Amino acid sequence: MEYKNPQLPEGINTSTEHPFREFLTLLVGVIVLVLVAGLVLAMAADRLAKYIPFEFEARFVEPMLADGKGADAAGAHVEINRYLNTLAAELSEHMEVPEGIHFTVHYGDTDDVNASAWIGGQIRLERGLLRRLKHENALSMVLAHEMAHVVERHPIRSLGRGLVIMAFLSTLTGVGTDWVGSNVVSSAGILPNLKFSRDQETEADRIALAAVDSYYGHINGAADLFRLFKDAEGGVLRTPLTVFRTHPMTDERLQMIENYHSEGAPAPVTPFPTGMARWLRQAR
Repeated sequence: MEYKNPQLPEGINTSTEHPFREFLTLLVGVIVLVLVAGLVLAMAADRLAKYIPFEFEARFVEPMLADGKGADAAGAHVEINRYLNTLAAELSEHMEVPEGIHFTVHYGDTDDVNASAWIGGQIRLERGLLRRLKHENALSMVLAHEMAHVVERHPIRSLGRGLVIMAFLSTLTGVGTDWVGSNVVSSAGILPNLKFSRDQETEADRIALAAVDSYYGHINGAADLFRLFKDAEGGVLRTPLTVFRTHPMTDERLQMIENYHSEGAPAPVTPFPTGMARWLRQAR
C-alpha cells in the first residue's frame, strides 16, 4: 500500500459568511422559537383555565377584596351596592348562567369612566361612569356586559394567559416568582387590569343585548351607553376613557344595536331610583 499526503485546499474549515451574520441568524432563530413557545403556552392556558372550578376563583380573589370592604359598608355605598346587586340578580334571570356562578357588584369611588369584571364573579362600576349614565337601561347594558364576561369565564382565561406569560418571562429574565406573586397577582396588579380579546368583547355585547331585551322587552337606551363612549373617544368628556380599550369600535357597536331585531313594542326607558343622584353625591 502506497501512502500519499494530499494537499488540502485553503479555507476548507472556514465559512464564507461573516461570523456576526451567523450569530444574528442563530439569535433570530432562538427568539422566534421562544416567542412561539410563549404563544403556545398562553393559548393552552387560555383554553384550560375555563375548566378551573368557579369556587376556586371565588376563594382565590376574596383576600384581595378585603381592603375594599370598609368602603362598601359605609354610608351611601350601601344603597348603591344594594341597588346594583339587585339589578344584577334580576338580569341574571335572563341569562344562561351555569350552576355555581354568582356575581358580586361593587361601587368604585373613582372618577374613571370604567367598568370591570374580575375572577370569582366580582364586578366593579366606577362613580365616573355611573354619574354619566342617564337611565337604568344603559346601566343594565354595561352591567350585563360585565356579567357576560363572567359567564363565559373570560376573566380566569385572561388571568391564566397573563400568569403563564409572566412566569415565562420570569424564567427567561431571572426575575423571581416572588415578584410575580406580589406585583402581578394582587389587587393592584393584573386582576383589575384584565384584558379581553375583541372576539370576547363582541360576545359579551351580544349576550348583554339579549339579556337587556329579555328583561325590559326592548333594547331602548342601550345605544345611549355607546354614545357616551363615543363622546369620550371624541374628547367631549374631560375624564379620560378607560373602559373598553380593547372593545370593538363604538360605531360598530352602534351598528350592532341598529341591526338587532327586538321583539315587542318599544317602550320608554326606566329611570334610576329616586335616591340615586343623592347616593352618588353622598358616596364621595
